[in-house]
Amino acid sequence: MVGAHPMTEDLDMPVDEGALLRISGLKKHFPITSGVLQRITGHVRAVEDVTLSIQSGETLALVGESGCGKSKAGRLILRLIEATSGSVTFQGRDVRSLDSRALRALRRDMQIIFQDPFSSLNPRMRVRDLIAEPIVFHKLVHGRAQVDARVDELMQIVGLSPAHRNKFPHEFSGGQRQRIGIARALAVQPKFIVCDEPISALDVSIQAQVLNLLSQL
Repeated sequence: MVGAHPMTEDLDMPVDEGALLRISGLKKHFPITSGVLQRITGHVRAVEDVTLSIQSGETLALVGESGCGKSKAGRLILRLIEATSGSVTFQGRDVRSLDSRALRALRRDMQIIFQDPFSSLNPRMRVRDLIAEPIVFHKLVHGRAQVDARVDELMQIVGLSPAHRNKFPHEFSGGQRQRIGIARALAVQPKFIVCDEPISALDVSIQAQVLNLLSQL
């Protein structure tokens, strides 16, 4: 996801202090090494000086060519990768300064829908367990019956039949797998979701269905 054209000034927006999410001067540089000693000879600037804010209920689209840093920016916001510098503030909390325990708790409020609906799902887990995992981890409901009821509800929300919850990911189409990923992201009722090109890996005939679903949600 690195390229010669880093995500930069196109996202240089004024920061709103009352926003749900505030990002200021966010950067990610990857070192370039060479030689036997692997000395650092330069850096790839994958994300460079991103500043923006997002309000509750607002949708912000990042548009750019392949390799410009869109996916990296989303992962930096969620701290799936660590930033080189800059700040990320979510509901007044400095995301970059959180310890591992506080960061795990924050995962309930900040979720991601990955670009590839197949590689993002554990092929050894049934759909019921994939969707139930974050519900159980964050202790949102108790008891198998309540967990199953919540899984069934989420599957219906994204247009899947609860009768198929014991199937494995490979038994579904690409569009259906992406719906599973959406259901998993929604399972914890997050306040913020990063959609990392959620339709790029899907057939054109399915893309509109997933876009309409996200719009409705």
